[in-house]
Amino acid sequence: MARELEKIGGIHALRRDQRITKRGYYFYLMRYDEEEFGGVSRDTFLEALQAEGIPAGKAHNQPLYKNPVFLEMRFGRTGCPIRCPLYGKTIDYTKFHCPVAERVYEREIVALGKDFLLERDQVDLVLDAIRKIKENIDELQ
Repeated sequence: MARELEKIGGIHALRRDQRITKRGYYFYLMRYDEEEFGGVSRDTFLEALQAEGIPAGKAHNQPLYKNPVFLEMRFGRTGCPIRCPLYGKTIDYTKFHCPVAERVYEREIVALGKDFLLERDQVDLVLDAIRKIKENIDELQ
C-alpha cells in the first residue's frame, strides 16, 4: 500500500525503520499533506474518505504529554513511575510543547483500522477513494 500511496502523492505511509523485521498494526497510519490536496484540510479529507465508505479517522495519537494522566499527574497512590520518590524530581507536563507532534496530530495524521486492510480488495477500495478525492479536490474547496 505504501508504494501505491506514493504514486498518488500527498498522503504517505509512515516510514518503516529498517531495523524492524515485523510490524503489528492496530491502526495503519498515514500523513496527509494539505498542500498537495489543494489546501483542503485533513478533517475535510477524512470526511470525504468516510463519504466514500472508508472508515478513516485520527486514531488516538494525541501527543502523550497532553494525555490527562500526565497533565493531572494521576499515577496511582505512589505516583510511580513519573512522580515516584525514587525518580528524584518532578516533571511538569503542562510546560511541554512539541510543535511538530502537535501539528501532526491536529493536521496530518490519518488512521485506518487494521481490519480494513486484511483483504486486497479493501486496500484497493482505500486507494481508489484517495485517488478519486485527489482527482476531484476542487469540489471540496
